[in-house]
Amino acid sequence: MFGHGALDISNSFRTMGGIGNIIGYKAETKTFATETLSIDERYEAKKIRDDVASYDSAVALAASSQADATYGKWVKVDYPKTLETVINKYDDGEPQPFKNIIQGGSDNSFTSHGSLRLDNSDTWGTSGSFHAKLAKNWMVKINLWSDNFNYFEDNLKDNKIDLFDDDSFSGNGDGYTDWINFWLIEENDYFSLDIDNERSDTAQLKVVIEGVTYTSSNPPNSDNEAKVWLKEVWHWNPTFGTIAYTPEQDDDNDTNEDEELECKDSDCKADEKAVKKTGWNGVETCECSSDFGQDDTKMTKTKLAMIAAGGVAVVGLIVYGMKK
Repeated sequence: MFGHGALDISNSFRTMGGIGNIIGYKAETKTFATETLSIDERYEAKKIRDDVASYDSAVALAASSQADATYGKWVKVDYPKTLETVINKYDDGEPQPFKNIIQGGSDNSFTSHGSLRLDNSDTWGTSGSFHAKLAKNWMVKINLWSDNFNYFEDNLKDNKIDLFDDDSFSGNGDGYTDWINFWLIEENDYFSLDIDNERSDTAQLKVVIEGVTYTSSNPPNSDNEAKVWLKEVWHWNPTFGTIAYTPEQDDDNDTNEDEELECKDSDCKADEKAVKKTGWNGVETCECSSDFGQDDTKMTKTKLAMIAAGGVAVVGLIVYGMKK
């Protein structure tokens, strides 16, 4: 019923070291027409883009600066009683997802799981209203309920309704006849609901996502009970992890790899000559031999010695130099 464009980012998914799970999108590999993405896909695309871009930037910075570099990541925040907890934190000036919250109504209340119930009062006091504007480095998923059947679908712009996923709308549940799901993604995204249009600072119904208004310009009052539920909360942690810089190490064994072993007669006695030989293990050695220049069939006069090689006593020619 509610179709939307495909999000093709699978060609650049990868597992990133240090994070340990696939977080996926390589920012420079593909650009896509965001107007074809559903709201759920926009949220997912932003999360993936930001995660990977920050990680890649840290890798490049660690290499160029030859120092450790931190990277950020979107992390899910679980609040007990969701919206009730967030509103209390807002009132107390504590960190939470919204930069502005306006709550109105004479008889609002919270449900057992922390949703805000907005009362419709036609006989006394004022009816409920709620406005919330997103703060920087937060994303939230909102669920709005109304006792006015098809109120949300009927008051979305015609060219925006297909950008909601199939499960964004429903009805006949929890005593309310209609509900809608959507994400606030960028700073200053907001939504407003004023049941009886009694407040000048809160729209009757307005949903703004990534700076774009999704609702019609003059929606009627919902004129019925409503409920606001905060379903998911994500926060950008700029210091989620660290890319450790490790200097390249020179292999001591390779330092003299290209140098040729030189055997010098001056290292031997007057009646001996220096001879280079290669053992069974490929190691070159210099030996002092008193049989230099004689016929190969004659016995070689060598000096016997006991030398220690790795803790093992070996009988053989006097060896004074070796090279692998």
